[in-house]
Amino acid sequence: MARIRQRSLPRRFGLEISGPQPLKSVVMDVLEKLETKSLMVYRPDDSAAFGPGAIEDGKRRLHSNATLEVPITEWLATACQWIRIECLGERERLGCGRQTVAWFRQNTGEVLFPQYGEHVPAGPAALIGEIVLTNEHCIPLLMSSSDEKRLDALRFVLAHELVHVFETMRVTVPAFMNWKAYWENALGEGLDSGDALWCKSVHCLLLDNYGTSDELKSIAEYWPASATAWFNAFRGQQLPRPNSHRRGKPKGRRGKVR
Repeated sequence: MARIRQRSLPRRFGLEISGPQPLKSVVMDVLEKLETKSLMVYRPDDSAAFGPGAIEDGKRRLHSNATLEVPITEWLATACQWIRIECLGERERLGCGRQTVAWFRQNTGEVLFPQYGEHVPAGPAALIGEIVLTNEHCIPLLMSSSDEKRLDALRFVLAHELVHVFETMRVTVPAFMNWKAYWENALGEGLDSGDALWCKSVHCLLLDNYGTSDELKSIAEYWPASATAWFNAFRGQQLPRPNSHRRGKPKGRRGKVR
């Protein structure tokens, strides 16, 4: 019988920002302007984590079972490890349209929450998450260092994608805290994986209601003092944005920059 040897490779999670020099400064500025510094995440040992939550005014309150508070920046890398500029032809390979401005891409569905699988998934060590900015639309905004409104428009793009990251953190942080307990208890050995994915994604349907008060409200939850100015600056770039939601392949914000 063939002998399959085990191999190990350590991995350290952090945030890498790759692109033209101003990009890191703009990203760090957006993160430093965060006014909501913490996030409620699910407990890895809570067997009722993804069960029915609290009901208020006849409606089920989202994330009511997320009862563990963590600092956002300290755990950000559990959901996003790169913020970068797209590679040549990347949008086309992912099925994104020519007018896509940015997207957040992650593989939690494969490595943490496979539905209807009969195996223990790879776990958090295999997790990949990244915010990707397009050359065509984001670079012109990035290189307009003398135009604060255009930089505010880029800050809005980053803030939008970071809210996707924050919502993902609610279900990735517990995997990093204690993967064994998370898989066996909160995820019920895979039986509750679909509910975990739902909890991660449902708020993003409001966030991706482009150009509406839903999108603005989602961003203002974390940047109340800056969200409106950034939102208006982005709209000032006259980027047509249909009300489309993300399903399957990444569908980033759409628009045509003048």
